[in-house]
Amino acid sequence: MRIATLFLGAALVAGASYALAAARPPAQDPVAQDPVAQDAEAHAETVLETHMLTVKASIRALRRSLRDAESAPASLTSIGAMQAAILAAKGETPRMAERIPEAQRAAFLSAFRLEMITLMRAALDLEAAVLNGDQEQVQSVFDALRELEDPAHEKFTDGE
Repeated sequence: MRIATLFLGAALVAGASYALAAARPPAQDPVAQDPVAQDAEAHAETVLETHMLTVKASIRALRRSLRDAESAPASLTSIGAMQAAILAAKGETPRMAERIPEAQRAAFLSAFRLEMITLMRAALDLEAAVLNGDQEQVQSVFDALRELEDPAHEKFTDGE
């Protein structure tokens, strides 16, 4: 009797989980929505590059969605994709690291990781601003996030 009850309970949980998953709309991946990013992703040479292309596609999607407060759900989806890509990229090693002298490589990798943490903080601040509904703060935080790109590329890429 107990085994039958256990199997029945497991079947109910599995069925409910399936029903909830089927009812939930699929998450929108900024890369999947951006043909330029899809093409670039197909030609990405490293895992890090693939993650950074997701960040770039997310930023491109956010440029459009952040203009309108009613697009907050789309903005939050793009921000979530960007945060996931940043988190994954943070553990990767830039190709440029292999050209850094051994004595300086640890400092270079620490600086890269710290830069990724700064980017993640900006992405989290952007998420909070969107959730708070403060359009002025949203734009200010988004502009600050975008300003991180060029200095980071100068430090951690060689025109890669």
